[in-house]
Amino acid sequence: MQHYISHEYGIKIPCSGDFHRTFRSVLLSRRHILPAPEKYSYKLKNKIVSLKTYAVCPVSDKKVDEHVARVNGIFTVLLLIILVLTQSIIPVVFLAIDFFFRSSDYSKYSLIVNSSKEIVSYFELKQNFINAGPKIFAARIGLIFNCLIIISFVLNSFLPAYSLTGMLLLFSFLEAAYGICVACEIYPFVYRILYKVKFQ
Repeated sequence: MQHYISHEYGIKIPCSGDFHRTFRSVLLSRRHILPAPEKYSYKLKNKIVSLKTYAVCPVSDKKVDEHVARVNGIFTVLLLIILVLTQSIIPVVFLAIDFFFRSSDYSKYSLIVNSSKEIVSYFELKQNFINAGPKIFAARIGLIFNCLIIISFVLNSFLPAYSLTGMLLLFSFLEAAYGICVACEIYPFVYRILYKVKFQ
């Protein structure tokens, strides 16, 4: 059976069998991020064990249904398309409010999340719970994007507004269509800036 160790900063490392506890004690004793995808060797009980880290990703103690997250992405894509077609900031203001709820402890107030849950339930899709950390971080990135889009519209800076809209639309499409979480790709750089951690 394959186990996964979640490092305190979000790294997931696959391991198996007798080394599970030993790996955990070693990794949790380290105080910095292990850069991916470099290989590391640890001498454990006179044995050299080679590890390969996965992408750094935020980890939460909460779970979310992956299907709900992907339907959230569909709603975001549709609202951003409405924004482009109507040139009205109402959809993006709505998205900003909804992203705020999703990025905090008030996700139960998110109209998009509640609608997505109803749709998933209606089609009786099998639940597939995943860690909520990446989705919460993605919602925070989405909130920042929407705030910047609103500011750009208010300042009549349409080029930055539509550029940011295009980027957010692309990220949301990747989430909705393929389940690709761009937040996991962005997170290492954000962490490096905030905590001044170097990736070698």
